[in-house]
Amino acid sequence: MLPLLAVSVISLFAFVALAVDLGMLAVSRTQCQNAADAAVLAGTRTLNNKDGTLYNNLPAAVSTVRGVATANTHLSANLTPGQVSKVEAGQYMYDPTSQTFGVSGWTDVTSGGAVNPAAGGSWTALRVTLSATQPTYFMSVFGVAAMPSGAQATAVFRPRDVAFVLDMTGSMGFSSTVHDRRTASLTGKVSSMASVFPGGCRCACCPCCLSP
Repeated sequence: MLPLLAVSVISLFAFVALAVDLGMLAVSRTQCQNAADAAVLAGTRTLNNKDGTLYNNLPAAVSTVRGVATANTHLSANLTPGQVSKVEAGQYMYDPTSQTFGVSGWTDVTSGGAVNPAAGGSWTALRVTLSATQPTYFMSVFGVAAMPSGAQATAVFRPRDVAFVLDMTGSMGFSSTVHDRRTASLTGKVSSMASVFPGGCRCACCPCCLSP
C-alpha cells in the first residue's frame, strides 16, 4: 500500500510541475513575442530610405528596437538590453527566379547599425530575437532549474505597385501637351495637377495609395 502511495504522490507532483512550470513557460514566451513584435514594428517604421539619409536611419531604428523591447515586461520585470540578443537588417526585394518577395540575407546590426546596404539597395526589413530564461518552481526537484524562453519577430516594408493614369485627350476638358506631361512628371505630386492642368484634365492613381 505504501509503495503504491509513494508512486502516486510522485506522479501527482510531476503533473503539478508540468502544469505550473510549463504554464509559466508559455506565459514567458507569449510576453517575449509581444515585446519582439512591438520592437520590430517600431524599428521598421523608423527606417528611412529617402535620399541623403545615412544608413537608411538604421542606427536610430536599432536604438528604437532596444527602447521598445526594454519597455515591455517579462514576468513582472522589464526586459533588459542584454535580452535583446540579436537585431538583423535585410532588404525585402523581388526575386525574379522564384517570382516572390523576400529577404535573401540578413546582416547582424546588434552593435549599432552603422552599416550601408548593398549598392543600389535600402534597408527595408528588420528581424529581432529576444532571449530569456524561465526559472522553474516544481521541476527543480527533478533537476530542471530553468528553461530557455524567448521569441523572434520580423517586419518589412512591402513595396507598392503604383500606376499613374493621365488622360491626354481633349474630351476631358482641355487638351494636354507633351510639355504639360513633362511638367507633371517633374512635380511628382498629384496635388500639383490642378495648377498644371487648370482646365480640368482628369488624372488617377491606381491603387489609391497616394494622398491628393
